[in-house]
Amino acid sequence: MPKILIIRWLIVCLIPLITLAIFVVNPPEDAAQHLINGIILACEATFLFEFVLFDTIKHLSFEKVV
Repeated sequence: MPKILIIRWLIVCLIPLITLAIFVVNPPEDAAQHLINGIILACEATFLFEFVLFDTIKHLSFEKVV
């Protein structure tokens, strides 16, 4: 696995974990902020899933060709 790919995977996977850690350290003050934090985490998780899915498809289609 190339080094740049490992770095990309680490960045994409660590962003939601870092955000979650920030939310745990700074808990929401009211229900609205709690909802906003949930929306932020849902967006990050969706991006993570999309990144992993498309990267896997690209990797599998590359293996078929080669």
